Amino acid sequence: MVRIIINSDDFGLSPSVNNAIVTAFNEKLISSTTCLVNFKRGLCDAVSIVNEGLIPKGSIGIHLNLTEGIPINTLTKNCNLLCEDGKFHGRIRNSPVFTLNKDQRKTVTLELESQVEKFIAGFGFSPSHIDGHHHIQTEWAIMNCVIEIAHKFKIKNVRLTRNIGKGISLSKRIYKKLFNSRLKLLGIITTDYFGDFEDLNHFQLKEKKCLELMVHAIASDNSEINDLDHSSLRKKVKSLNENYQYKLITYREL
Repeated sequence: MVRIIINSDDFGLSPSVNNAIVTAFNEKLISSTTCLVNFKRGLCDAVSIVNEGLIPKGSIGIHLNLTEGIPINTLTKNCNLLCEDGKFHGRIRNSPVFTLNKDQRKTVTLELESQVEKFIAGFGFSPSHIDGHHHIQTEWAIMNCVIEIAHKFKIKNVRLTRNIGKGISLSKRIYKKLFNSRLKLLGIITTDYFGDFEDLNHFQLKEKKCLELMVHAIASDNSEINDLDHSSLRKKVKSLNENYQYKLITYREL
């Protein structure tokens, strides 16, 4: 039987996103979520939701963020690689990041460490797994910092870089193979495949393999492109049920 994790990113972004994620959990449309910790109002609401038992604690990972909002660590605000006017500018994803100088690596590591510490302080437990906002963890140099943080906080699971679906060039396919292989060589436990529902339309999942599908549960009045309201998410999960015999799991069950 295939094992599938359906993870909704961006828990902690805002109360409306949080409520959409709670609904998705209740309807068994998702099995996992990852939390942003640098949006104060959204994080406070997320902590209240978890304290009320509306989301299983073992289903919550951390959504590391170097691209949006205000950093957790004050020193990060002075890093031009990441910030402008005290906020993440997001330009770090404009081109590949293969190397960081000593100061940059220290800043990135401290920021990510501060985010994990804020998660633990807020929720009272460690994240089930790590992934990145705007896939920031898939940059080679930043991945090295993420692995360091994962080992420090004894977090065993990290999301792969996307390795299924259309539109992956040969050079990117080689990079992704190296990236995902290195994660496992460094002792990280992860899935066999990662993508979204659109990617699954162009990929036949093999028996006894494990897949993570990324979604973004949102309130139905939100019209952002590429995000899923509950109606469209229900349809996609229904299609999944028709095509596969699978078990819905969390990262802690890998």
